[in-house]
Amino acid sequence: MVKPGGSVPAALVALAALAADAETSPRDAIMSTTRAGIVRSWNPAAVLLYGHLAEDIVGRAAEVLCPPEERTRQAETMQRVLAGAPTERFDADRVCRDGTLIGVSMTVAPVVDREGSVTGLTTVSWKTGARRGVPDQAEGGVESERRDSREAQERFDLKVAAQRRDAREAR
Repeated sequence: MVKPGGSVPAALVALAALAADAETSPRDAIMSTTRAGIVRSWNPAAVLLYGHLAEDIVGRAAEVLCPPEERTRQAETMQRVLAGAPTERFDADRVCRDGTLIGVSMTVAPVVDREGSVTGLTTVSWKTGARRGVPDQAEGGVESERRDSREAQERFDLKVAAQRRDAREAR
C-alpha cells in the first residue's frame, strides 16, 4: 500500500486508505492503475478474487485481467473516466490467473491529485456469480451478494465524493 509522507499525491494516499479499509471485506478487490493502465496497487481481496499475487501483477498492464473480446469496451470505459466522466459501474468477465473466467461487478473512479488532475484510476470489483462451468449459488446467496455489492458501492461512492471535495477545497 502507499504510505503517506512520500511524493505521492494526497488524493492517491486517501484512495489507498480506502483500499486499506476494504481489505477486511473478502469481496472488494481494489486496484489502482496509472493513466496508461499499469497496476500500481493490489489489495489482498484482489489476490483472492483473481489469483495474482501483488508482486506478480503490480507493474503489469491491467488488461491481463480482461478477456480479449472485452478489451475495447474496457479501454473506452477507462478513457471516459480519465477524461472526466463520473465514476462508472458495470458488469464484466475477468480472467483469473488459472485462466478461468469470472463475472464481476466493477466500479471505476478517477484518482485526482491536489491540482485536480486525473493521475490514474481506482477499480473496485467483486464477484457476481460462480466461476463459469460451476452451478450458480442458491438464489438467497445471490440476493445477499447483490445487497453486499450495493452497500459496498454506496460506501465507495461516499468516500470518493468526500475525497473529491477535499481535493477541490485544497486547491
